[in-house]
Amino acid sequence: MAHIKKGEYLCSGDSQNKTKITQYIIIREDLPPGVQLAQTTHAARESSGNPIRIRGAPIYAVVLYAKNEKALMKLEERLLDEEIEHKAIREPDAPWRGALMAIGIAPTPRENVAHLTKKYKKAGWEKQQ
Repeated sequence: MAHIKKGEYLCSGDSQNKTKITQYIIIREDLPPGVQLAQTTHAARESSGNPIRIRGAPIYAVVLYAKNEKALMKLEERLLDEEIEHKAIREPDAPWRGALMAIGIAPTPRENVAHLTKKYKKAGWEKQQ
């Protein structure tokens, strides 16, 4: 597992470095599409906070589906337990009234969170009919 502390650099020009920095956004699959888009935007912005500096390296963005709020709450609990930097997005307005809508995981080496994200399907990858 690659450990990169806040403020450290990861250089993509290093041929030995195969680390993929990824920002994951996990949204509720049970929300209407427009709400999903809005919450994805909130989660991406709130969780991007520059936890590491990447010199010349791309940051991959991946959006995943959690089945519902309960599934997101379980993920949030695991992220807290493992002290993985993230931002939980709760919608204060009606009709949601504080419901957990999305989670943004700060950009991090992919292998640091793969054990948590691998069970979720990629959003938008459904077969077109």
